[in-house]
Amino acid sequence: FDGMLAESTQRFERGLIVEAAGPFRLFIRLVPDEGCLRHEHVGTRIHGVPVPKFLGPSVSGLVCPGEDEESWTLKVRIFQVWFGTICSYEGAMRAE
Repeated sequence: FDGMLAESTQRFERGLIVEAAGPFRLFIRLVPDEGCLRHEHVGTRIHGVPVPKFLGPSVSGLVCPGEDEESWTLKVRIFQVWFGTICSYEGAMRAE
């Protein structure tokens, strides 16, 4: 994020990825999509309180295999119905 530190943690819970960043929790379902994994955002909570979909963000992502077994590509878009695209990013990743 061009110098901005953005930290989150992820865990797997009841068939969903739960990504935590500060008071926010995003609930994401992984769906196979032509050799890739599509991330479907299914819910948001702030301080444990569910956020109605029309108020919260919508996060979509696609993770695909990279050039070798230790790399992958990533595309993410964070959208809100009233504000449009809040953030998007994409790129190649490599395991260390």
